[in-house]
Amino acid sequence: GLIRMIMNSDYDSEIQQIIVNLLDEKIDNKSQLEIFPDHKYSLGGMVKEISYNQQKIKILAILKEANDPDANPIREYVRNIVEKNENLIRTWRNVSRWVTAVYSNGNCNFEDIDETIERDALEKIAVTNINKGEASSKTYMPVLKKKALKQSKVLLKELEILKPNIILCGGTYNIFCEIIEKEGEIGKDYCYFNDILIINMYHPQAMIKDI
Repeated sequence: GLIRMIMNSDYDSEIQQIIVNLLDEKIDNKSQLEIFPDHKYSLGGMVKEISYNQQKIKILAILKEANDPDANPIREYVRNIVEKNENLIRTWRNVSRWVTAVYSNGNCNFEDIDETIERDALEKIAVTNINKGEASSKTYMPVLKKKALKQSKVLLKELEILKPNIILCGGTYNIFCEIIEKEGEIGKDYCYFNDILIINMYHPQAMIKDI
């Protein structure tokens, strides 16, 4: 509806300006040339704005990068999973289970979490990638880190707008610690940044036993 359109517009305009500023830097600084090749970038954001803003505890999931050469908005992809019943791949099934565990304070049995619960969990959160540019299915961590650090202004602006209470870092915790200048927290299970709880999670596609 109109509220959703306005909120999307406000969010996008602020993030868009940060990206435009980064692209402008390319003129005088050749090292910036690879920030967003072909001006393709994937915006994060609230999956469903009203649901997100109704939560007392707001959760943001930060994953690595989109397997999408066109860098379409990640929030739109997840919104389609919720609203159009598109396929729940392992990545988002696991993220939804993390969210369910947080909201239940750990009092949940993963075997009892069905697709209805999973989709309901996803609509309550915000999502973004640490690399907002185009990417492929295989992530090379040194390259990911280099891109993420160059784009850090965009991610920090997202945090300012979304105001999460908890951030779930899916394979992105160590890089995120560098972005927020908390290198001493690298490798730990969690840390705090401006009263936000940052949790170090495996990437949700990882084949790990007994997560």
